[in-house]
Amino acid sequence: MNPGLFYIVSANPEIHNAGNGGNPDLAPEKATAYDATLEYYFRHNGFVEVAVYRKDITNRIVNGVDAETINGIIYNISRPRNVGSATLQGVELSAQTYFDALPGALSGFGVFGNYTLAKSTINTAGDPLRGYELQGVSKNSFNAGLLYEKYRLSGVLPIPIDRGTTTRIARGWACRCTRLMGRSSSTTCGRTGDWILH
Repeated sequence: MNPGLFYIVSANPEIHNAGNGGNPDLAPEKATAYDATLEYYFRHNGFVEVAVYRKDITNRIVNGVDAETINGIIYNISRPRNVGSATLQGVELSAQTYFDALPGALSGFGVFGNYTLAKSTINTAGDPLRGYELQGVSKNSFNAGLLYEKYRLSGVLPIPIDRGTTTRIARGWACRCTRLMGRSSSTTCGRTGDWILH
């Protein structure tokens, strides 16, 4: 990690001096992962899936802020650091189906959705973050959208919802050159956009 340091003296006495820098002593993050999945397919038009997973993580990288004295002035400096060990475990539910009973071109439409429950804990003894959740891991994540597969056309309209401190709802459309549930497709293009809800 680049050890460079940037800092600034605040012109407002009510605001602490601050800065950020790298950490040349960072160790690489590693994880041992376990998972099990159960899938059931409904002939040619859909499936349901349940999965459980666990990761035992070592040297997880997080950002931390500490007071540092530089040229006699105290700054709150943000740097990445390792937190030792952590666990991440949870459950994933997924489902997808096509509306084959609809007439004509409408029979190419389908829907999909999935939900992920994640529980994370920092386990390092003596670390001030011990017992807290990992940074950047949402406890509940949802994803749903529309599908289209017919007449050599393939399209996806996803709407992911990530329930953390901030909820992000993304929208877009995309087509791809793949083969889903036995249906042929061709090359496509896409566009995305998103809104952020606080």
